[in-house]
Amino acid sequence: MGEGLLEKILARLEAIETRLAGQSVTATLGETVSNDIPVVVENNTPVTLTVVASEPEVTIDKDGCPWDERINTATKTTTAKGVYTRKKGLDDAFYDQVRNEIRVTATPTAPTIPVTPGVPTTPTIPVTPVTPSPAENLKAEAIKACNALTKDYGVNYDDILVVLSGLGATSFADLAVEKYGEFMTEMQSWESKLKIIKDCFDELKTRTAGSEYEANINSAVVQWVANGGGIDGVVGSIKQDKLMSIVDQVTAWADQWDAVLTPAGK
Repeated sequence: MGEGLLEKILARLEAIETRLAGQSVTATLGETVSNDIPVVVENNTPVTLTVVASEPEVTIDKDGCPWDERINTATKTTTAKGVYTRKKGLDDAFYDQVRNEIRVTATPTAPTIPVTPGVPTTPTIPVTPVTPSPAENLKAEAIKACNALTKDYGVNYDDILVVLSGLGATSFADLAVEKYGEFMTEMQSWESKLKIIKDCFDELKTRTAGSEYEANINSAVVQWVANGGGIDGVVGSIKQDKLMSIVDQVTAWADQWDAVLTPAGK
């Protein structure tokens, strides 16, 4: 093919490109558009040129819709919601219809195959709890009452040893099992008497705090403890053999003070 013929073909191609630039090509996504254009060159020899349009790059908005010249502005801008800008004056029904047509539906992914659950192990058979014997229950209650005397009321352990001695033991470890109940009862009775005395003292101290009677009550508490053979106002130091007498006297004394501290008519 001579140089003159080549120049004519190139010139003809430029003319075809110019003509195609003014045409719009509509195609379904995924199709290839081709136009077969006949060209007549030298010696009337027909040559067919095939123009193939490459597949355009499609951008999808937030609603899954590509830009469409029927409903979207030519600027191809998007709104604050991320969808292509709608042309003005469009009918709502037409706008929705077109978007439904062009909306790209995501291909559903295959569901994940669940992991085969493991075979549960054989549950452990619970051990049958051992029921404590009556003697052990009595022992536990006796120890509890004994600890309350020493920790809550300040009873000297030597005074508790006196009670154990009366039950034929030199210590709690030496106490015969059949004596646990008797010892427990003795400790609980001791604790209840001390509680009565202590509650009386505490109530009067609270009611007279900061008043003209405060010093009187504080000195009286020390004196009542001393009357029971105790020291320094410690309720737990009152001797056991004097407890019942002190309980009766202190409760009567507290009732007298209640009459003084309670306003008339109440």
